[in-house]
Amino acid sequence: MSTQTVILDDVSLSGFEPMAAAAMFADAVAKDSCMNTVVRIKVELHGSFASQSLQDLIASTIVSGLQGKSLQNAQVSLQQVRNAKRLVLAGQREIYFDVNQDLLIQEQGLPTQSSGITISAKNIDAEVVMQRAYWLAS
Repeated sequence: MSTQTVILDDVSLSGFEPMAAAAMFADAVAKDSCMNTVVRIKVELHGSFASQSLQDLIASTIVSGLQGKSLQNAQVSLQQVRNAKRLVLAGQREIYFDVNQDLLIQEQGLPTQSSGITISAKNIDAEVVMQRAYWLAS
């Protein structure tokens, strides 16, 4: 299975790239036949998205995006997901999501892009059923 790469270059997304990437991924999974097999999501943050000082802000936007929610209650939503270790993917399917294990900070940047997010959906056998990489346009 290959990774599809999506470049985020729309200026209207400025400042909300992690949420937009998570929402685009959740929407893609919801429209795909794999939705009913997804039991876990893994998110890897690269470059400036991996900043420890912004970790809670970025985590809250990603969790909101994955659930198809707005930023209005993003911090509350993040806390609920942290406590329950569950989220509702695209507002449709409840899955296991442990923020500490499933939202991974990758300190090293990648050679071709400075900031990006890789999101993978896995089935019960831990096989990746969909994977996409989202990068900021340089």
